[in-house]
Amino acid sequence: MRKNGKTKETILSMAGTLAATGIGCAVFVPERFRAHAWLLIIGICMVFLWELWKEKQTRRTERERERTMQIVDLEPDYKNLFAQQLQMRIQEKLRVKFPEATVALGEKEVMCIAERKKTAYIPIQQAGEYCHISIVLSETGEIQIKLFSLVNFESIQETKNLMEDKKQDIEQWFTQKGQQLLTELITNMNSRGYSKLSINENGDVTVKENGRNVRKDHFREIPPKESWARLRELMMDEDVQVQVSGRQLTFAW
Repeated sequence: MRKNGKTKETILSMAGTLAATGIGCAVFVPERFRAHAWLLIIGICMVFLWELWKEKQTRRTERERERTMQIVDLEPDYKNLFAQQLQMRIQEKLRVKFPEATVALGEKEVMCIAERKKTAYIPIQQAGEYCHISIVLSETGEIQIKLFSLVNFESIQETKNLMEDKKQDIEQWFTQKGQQLLTELITNMNSRGYSKLSINENGDVTVKENGRNVRKDHFREIPPKESWARLRELMMDEDVQVQVSGRQLTFAW
């Protein structure tokens, strides 16, 4: 708009100058030279208009070039390059132990590691029991990584509750009838001249005779193997030596 306004001012100024020149010619130039004067003025005007038209065309061409010209950014994308290098180095470290392991690093994680000097926690795949990796970049550019797995807290609590229930179950069984049954078994074996017996996981009661395990009885209510450690503690309180070995409970008195 500013250029168009300037052009209009130029044309108006030229018209005013032409009008003043024409009046001057009519007044001051002799009649026999007026035709030549007018031709000269018209020629000057034509040259001026030609230059004005060329300037207008030049400006239009420049505007078209600016509109169609694409700016090419030749500067490298350093963030992407850094992300690629960091990911490659981490992959190399991981695949020393886990050849199939993969970890996906995005620009957000890379900037967190590089700019904020913070530890990034990223999921990984095919890394055995591990499901996450922590990555931190030291001041010297050393990559420090740690692998860890997530554990469901609720499952831990459930396991703990189950163990507590089993502990209460074995204590209840021992108090109500287990102590009496084991005492009767030990008394019976003692009366037969034995000072040690073993109860197998299937309930068979055996003793050592001539270096061999010989079946002498069957204990029908042997508790599950998971509770033998607690059963041992309860029997030790009764001054009975108990040893848990493989699939056997051994009692000595």
